Amino acid sequence: MHIRQRIRDRAVHFGVGLVVAAVGVVVTGFLSAWVGPAGSMLITVAWWFCGLLAAVALLGLTVTAGWYVWYRRRRPSLDAAGAEAYGERRARLHRPRDDGAPR
Repeated sequence: MHIRQRIRDRAVHFGVGLVVAAVGVVVTGFLSAWVGPAGSMLITVAWWFCGLLAAVALLGLTVTAGWYVWYRRRRPSLDAAGAEAYGERRARLHRPRDDGAPR
């Protein structure tokens, strides 16, 4: 898989995680208003879980943004190396086998 696809997939993955954390915050807010002080331990755990999920998603998005900046700086050399590797792979696929039969 190409590095651009991996960066895009990771950004989508962590973006979905951030949306899930936001939905969790909304649900936890409704539950805390509905249950009141009766379920305070469960609500506290839910708040911590939503906060942890949001922190992991934001950290992942930050790292992905760093990878994107690194990729943009090194893109010409990475694209050239990728094109060379792709050309070698295509050449190997179309090269006849040692016994003369096509691959």
